[in-house]
Order: sequence, then structure tokens, then C-alpha cells
Amino acid sequence: MPNWNKKYQDILVSIQRKPFEYWFYLSLLGLLFLSYLIIGFFATRIFENGNVLRDANFGFNQLKAWRFRDFAFVPFIFLLILIFSRPLKTRIGLFFEWLESKPWRVELFIALFAIAMTAIFFMFSTNFLNKDGRSFQRKFGRDVPALGAHVTHDEMWELYFHSRFWFYTHQSFDWDVRLSYRVVSSLMGGVFVYALLKYARQRFGARWFALALLICSGGYMQLFFGDVENYTMTAVLIFFYLWSTDGYIQGKNSLVVSSLVLAIALTFHLLSGFFLPSLAYLYFLAIQRKQFRSVISGFILSALIIGLNFVFFSYHGLPISNLWTSSFASGQGGRYSDYLVSPSFEYYSQIINLLFLLVPAFIFIIPLLLFKRIKLTEANVHLLIAIAGALLLTFGWKAQLGVYNDWNLFAVSALPISLLVWNNFENIQDVDLKNEISASAGFVFSLHSLTWIMSNHLLGR
Repeated sequence: MPNWNKKYQDILVSIQRKPFEYWFYLSLLGLLFLSYLIIGFFATRIFENGNVLRDANFGFNQLKAWRFRDFAFVPFIFLLILIFSRPLKTRIGLFFEWLESKPWRVELFIALFAIAMTAIFFMFSTNFLNKDGRSFQRKFGRDVPALGAHVTHDEMWELYFHSRFWFYTHQSFDWDVRLSYRVVSSLMGGVFVYALLKYARQRFGARWFALALLICSGGYMQLFFGDVENYTMTAVLIFFYLWSTDGYIQGKNSLVVSSLVLAIALTFHLLSGFFLPSLAYLYFLAIQRKQFRSVISGFILSALIIGLNFVFFSYHGLPISNLWTSSFASGQGGRYSDYLVSPSFEYYSQIINLLFLLVPAFIFIIPLLLFKRIKLTEANVHLLIAIAGALLLTFGWKAQLGVYNDWNLFAVSALPISLLVWNNFENIQDVDLKNEISASAGFVFSLHSLTWIMSNHLLGR
């Protein structure tokens, strides 16, 4: 018979030995989970005007899709986790040891996992369409036969590839625009997962797969679930930029690579320009390292790519003379007041909600700073500058369709935030703290994010 009294004493001693840092993280997660329950699930059931509270806080309200009978499974799931966590952890550890024993096995696993995720992205594609998404069928049908493609200076290659892909698939398979977008978005999701797993394996050692899953625990992953908008290719390119930058800082590749990737990203979507300050920091590092040839080559080649793209599109239905009058970069003819935010509590409360929806892990920046886990290394400084640029977009550029409907415009901000949080979370030396908190965080963040994704998939059914 097991000695339950001794087991209880051991558990009590283990709890008492947990450091303050552990309880700080756990308290944040507990508050976040309670907010999901109260705002999303209980507000309309226990408050007279609970629907007002719920609808105003879309960053916390996604559990509104749950029913009481769904919650009945939660204790059961926790019980299963407690019973099988140790043997399951052992088996998973053995599986990854087996994988790592042969490099080709890891490569095959990463490729197969990315392919499987591509299928999942497509199977659970979103049925949420904003105003732009609903207008593409009309715009493509009008411009593609007449001009060869539907393009703007703000989204040159994103729109070009999407409109041409629709043209060919419509001719061959009678696909509509929504289906063609879903396929491309899902494929981009597969590319993202593949690149993320490769990055994680280089960056995190034995915990690479777990950290990759944590990076994916935000709602920004909705981008790859068949989103009908022009941000998926750009998001993948921005991730490649951040990955190549990490390689440059570690001396594994040239500054030219990062410069070219960001220049290409700019030709896909001009929101990539908000990452230019982080590229300027890389140029500063290159000058400090006396890599003058890379600085000159990177600048010239990047300018050449952007210039040649403007020339190409000038002959493909997008005259460069339209840049001033029809691009958001120029404020559609200098009307910046129409596109920059007029600060208000209501607007910024929606932006905060959006951050919690897209990347709930950003709350971990507080304890990471408090407990001095974020050191001012070159990699962290670069990510902090990238985050500052992305947040300048998020807090400064007005969501023309409303904050919630324009969520995908700001989704790319989640990438540098996620990388900063989880890269530095690994600086925690206490193994139990690191494992237990990351597992709890993965559960809380993913619960809300996946509920939102599934709700969008089931929308209208």
C-alpha cells in the first residue's frame, strides 16, 4: 500500500521550495486563465450586462464558444495528464533521442510534420472574412482579365501571386478566390512550420520541439488557417528575416542575406518597412565589425531589388506614378491624418485586446525583465528594436476595418515578441520551474488561441 501521508509531505515540501519567480509566473497564468473563464464563459451567465463585458474584450472572450458539458471534460483531461504525464514524457524523450541518433530522421520528421500541419491548416480553414476578403472576388474578376493581375503598391507580390494563382486554378478547376487563398495560406503555414522547426532545432537544443510549439501558441497562427488576406507570405518572409538575423549575429551567415530577405519582404507588403530600424541596427553591428563590403553589397543589392520591382510592376498594370496617389505609404496622396491613429482609450483598449489575442506570451516580458532573464545581447537588442517597429505599426497605424476585423494586419508583430519571450525563457536555470511553467503556459495560451481558430472555422455552421 502506498504511504499517502509521506507522498503528501513530499508534495508540501516541494511546493514550499518553489522560488518566488515560479509563483509570479503561475499567478500571471492563473489570472489570465480566470479572465478567460469569467469574461468568455461566465460573464453572460452571471452578470446582467455580461454580453457588453464579453464583447468589448475579444482578447479574452473566446471561451464563449464552450458549453457547460465541454467544461465537464476539463477535470477529466487534467486527471489523464496527471496519470500519464511521467510515462508519456519518458516515451516522448526516448522518441526524440531515437530521432536525434540519425540526422536524416530529424529532417524527415520535420518535413512530414510540416506537411501534416499544411493539411490541418487547410482542413480547419477560417470562415471569417473581413471587408477586404469579400472584395477580392470582384477585384480579381475585374483586373486579372484586363491587366493580367490585381496589384497595388502596398502589396505588390502578395496580390500578384494570389491573383495569378486564382487565374490558373479558376481556369483549370473552377476555384473561386476564397478557395485559392485558403490553399496558398495553408501552404505558407507549412513553410512557416518547417522553417520554425529548423530554427528551433538550431537555437534550443534538446527542447527544440517543445519551444517551437510554444512559439506557435498564439492566435496569430490563424494567419495560416486559410486566411483570405495578403499577409501570409509576408509573415513567412519576416520570419526568415528574423532567422537569418539570428544567424548573422552568431556569425553563421552574411549581413547581405538579412538585407535581401527584408528587401524581398518589402516587395510583398510594405508593412515590412517597420522592420527597417532593426536592419539599421545590423548595419551598425557590421560597421563595428568592419564588414564594410557586406554593408555596401547589402545596401546596393536591396535597393536594386526594390527598384527593379517598381520597374517590373510599372509594365504590369501598376505605373510608378500611382505611388503617391494610391499607396498607403504616401497616405493616399498625403492624407496621413486619415490613416494614423487618433489616440483614445477605447481604441487602445482594443489594441491591447488584440495583443492578448494574437500573442498572449507577451505578458511574460514582465517577469523576464523583473528577474533579469533578458540580457542586452546583440540578439535581444535586435529583437527589441524589431518589436518596437512592429508595435509602432500596431499602435500608430489606424485599423481601417476596425481593430478586430484588421487583426491580420498586425499579426506579424507576434513573431519578434514570441521569439524574444521564448528565447529568453530558456535562460531560467531551474529545470523544474522552466518545464512546469512552460507546460502550463502552453496549455493556457493554446486553449484560448485554438478556441478562437476553431470558432472561426465553424463560423456560420
